[in-house]
Amino acid sequence: MKKVCSVLFGLCVIWILLVASIRLWALNSNFYIRQYDQMNLAQQLNVSNQDLNRSIETLLDYLDNRTDSISVTITQNDVKKEAFNQREINHMIDVKALYQRVNRAMWISVVLVGIIFIYMGREKQGRLTLTRSIVEASFAFVIFVAFIGVWIAIDFTDFWIRFHHVFFDNDLWLLTPGVDFMIDILPETIFNRLVISITSSVVVALVLLNAICIYILRKNRYCEG
Repeated sequence: MKKVCSVLFGLCVIWILLVASIRLWALNSNFYIRQYDQMNLAQQLNVSNQDLNRSIETLLDYLDNRTDSISVTITQNDVKKEAFNQREINHMIDVKALYQRVNRAMWISVVLVGIIFIYMGREKQGRLTLTRSIVEASFAFVIFVAFIGVWIAIDFTDFWIRFHHVFFDNDLWLLTPGVDFMIDILPETIFNRLVISITSSVVVALVLLNAICIYILRKNRYCEG
């Protein structure tokens, strides 16, 4: 039972770090606005910076349950219009449902980590077992990230397409540049940088966390038989 709990503890810690990193970057409007400025995207799309920034902020607010709709009016090519069409609205319903499931799983993981720590952390040996489980789970996760990293470096488009096939059971995510404003303000380049930023944050957090764990294990000369 304790072995199962320790494995679950390590996996939950990794999941919490991953989702926290996703929240840090994917829901951070400043990240997108910086990308827009670097790409000079507003000028390319013939919209104002204000309309462009308001569009992405609306999408992020919708994902995080701060608004009930992605309805936003913009002026493009001197024509006033709704930024997002019905296909984009339907796709965002799917995206929000996925994100909310991921977020709920994170909070469940937080609860499990607390329960397991209370259960096993009362004794020094139990705390050391949990510490070791973090190192072991991190090692497995790094191998997984390395695989994803190589895949992204070789062909990000293939990675991104397969990602959508795994998590969505329809083709609403297939948007057309120049027709669907959502893909215009979220081109592949931005998603590429987003994935790299999320991955980098998780790796840095894991390096720091594992440095602490390894220090504790070495200090206690702990070795699981």
